[in-house]
Amino acid sequence: MLNLFVVAVLFIFTNSIFSYSFAYSGISRTFAAFGKGAAECSVVSLDSLGNELDRPYFDGAEFANRASLYFEENLSRYLTKNQEPELDFYYFDAFSAENIEELAKPTGIRMNFRCPVLRYGYYENTATFILRQGDSYGD
Repeated sequence: MLNLFVVAVLFIFTNSIFSYSFAYSGISRTFAAFGKGAAECSVVSLDSLGNELDRPYFDGAEFANRASLYFEENLSRYLTKNQEPELDFYYFDAFSAENIEELAKPTGIRMNFRCPVLRYGYYENTATFILRQGDSYGD
């Protein structure tokens, strides 16, 4: 009888560890795969008349919408019904020392990501996206 109890406890313990590691690694892979696509799609480089801007910037609302949609679609299998990831965005000007929360034309975005892993803890990570002058500027 004791053997059966020990086997049941080991099975439950092993199953819990597997479930946690599956969810944690899945959330980690999803965050790592976020990539720069959402950042590239949220860059504003033309004005309303179609003229090229001297200095492109990020559309913060567009980036936040794309990031939220990406994580909502790709994390659903790792989260329970009442869980959802937390995303915080910090907008800044990468070319000056001023870091202002509500910057009108940010050239950098820092995304803080926090996601619950089952009932045991959280996965936390940060990604930073900065516009830099390069070949795409046409210089």
